[in-house]
Amino acid sequence: MFLKDLLEPCGKNRHILIAGYFGSGNAGDELILQALVGLIREHASPASITVTSGERSPGRDGSVRNIYKFNYAALTRAVMTTDVIVFGGGVLQDSSSSLSLYYYLSIITAGRLLGKKIIFAACGFGPVRRPLNRFLTGLALGGGMSICLRDPWSAEELKKTAPSCRPGMFYDIVFFSPVPPRGRPPFQGRIGFSLRKLEGGDLEGCLDALSALRAGGWDITLLVMDRREDRPAAASIAEKLPGLEIREVPFSVPAAYEPFSGLDAVVSMRYHAIVLAALLGIPSIGVSRGEKIASVSSQLGQIYIKGNEFGALLENTGKLKKNYALYSSELNRRVSGIRASGGL
Repeated sequence: MFLKDLLEPCGKNRHILIAGYFGSGNAGDELILQALVGLIREHASPASITVTSGERSPGRDGSVRNIYKFNYAALTRAVMTTDVIVFGGGVLQDSSSSLSLYYYLSIITAGRLLGKKIIFAACGFGPVRRPLNRFLTGLALGGGMSICLRDPWSAEELKKTAPSCRPGMFYDIVFFSPVPPRGRPPFQGRIGFSLRKLEGGDLEGCLDALSALRAGGWDITLLVMDRREDRPAAASIAEKLPGLEIREVPFSVPAAYEPFSGLDAVVSMRYHAIVLAALLGIPSIGVSRGEKIASVSSQLGQIYIKGNEFGALLENTGKLKKNYALYSSELNRRVSGIRASGGL
């Protein structure tokens, strides 16, 4: 069981270093961190937890030590003195930048050379597109290293990049966050849209789709998961379609559930908006630019469409509304199974 494999090395009086895209304004990454810290503290009682962060501020609630990710002296000391290094989220990819990939590969390589236990906590992997980056990633992960991933697409990408790796499969760690009591009012046609940066034809297609949804009687709320990228995108759309409500998703549960309050459905370009909606029993439609949204929507038995096919949104929201009880029931069944697989 993955959670046992995660927690046993993080046992009593062990020093833990958690590395990922934390402190960068993305609610999904912060929820991953909260879930990891919560599970480790509840079941393993480590001596200390240190987190690499894009923020220079102290630990978020005082329960963890927070080091600035580019303070290389502090990072070196943390790697040398820790017993276990835990990676969370989608750290191994070069779609944001090659430098980011090199940063995490250096931590992996140093940890392996120093004999540290390295755990990938149901991470996403890829894409790693550049030939040099694929070579360096394969080198850092070589030697039959075990990696736990959250979706089949990540496992396929890993096999292409590091064939000697042994990928294991589990579910995103946020699925194991505490869940509030269920219970929502009857269907009222309220839909949340979790977006990300859109340009050109994609932006126009999105605006047309939202206008059509509104004309069809849907009450639309814009959900902001990433402060740097989603907030200006939401403001731009709200400027062109006056009257839309914008809700920013907080960085921890239970507060992160509040923006979803009263929603009947969620349309999402963000992975963890789908996960939060699922934990609340809210059916969703994934808008998939890549494979990871399609993967989580498939895991949950929900609808997904390709990222540039906003024209299909009206048809699929109609499909969801018509079969709402079916999608709700299937969603609840699958979420229960996911949480049971982790012993919850």
